[in-house]
Amino acid sequence: MAELGVPAALSGGDRDPRRADPDGFHTACFDTASAYELQVGGRKVAGSAQTRRDGVILQHGSILLDIDVPLLFRLMRLPEGIPAERLMARFRAKSTTLAEALGRPVSWAEARDAFAAGFARALGLTLTPGQLTEREEKGGAGACRGRNTGVIIGT
Repeated sequence: MAELGVPAALSGGDRDPRRADPDGFHTACFDTASAYELQVGGRKVAGSAQTRRDGVILQHGSILLDIDVPLLFRLMRLPEGIPAERLMARFRAKSTTLAEALGRPVSWAEARDAFAAGFARALGLTLTPGQLTEREEKGGAGACRGRNTGVIIGT
């Protein structure tokens, strides 16, 4: 994030999730911050999740470049009795985007390049672009076979 000029810091985590979520409903993963997730000005900008099953670890991370909050909430299944406006206000209060933090749009390519540069600098590496090997391609396709999957990969 520093490569982009975003003053992000580890969140420290929501101390009491019940207090943070008085309705007992989480609108999205970005409405609660865990200790290992990044915030800007106390609002979550990047999330991380991990699951371990059958000797396999799946790590997932998300960074909000920008977001159309009304569209997000039209697509979600919301609980009855809680006004969408209240849930959207809570979401906006607890999350932010790179575009909002910087006051300008951030493209996927700009974010990708900044994160690659940051990892290379922090880890003392020289990164070179590459493609998946044939084995990796087949392994990924096999893992998805028979599952309801949808993947969007930016280029």
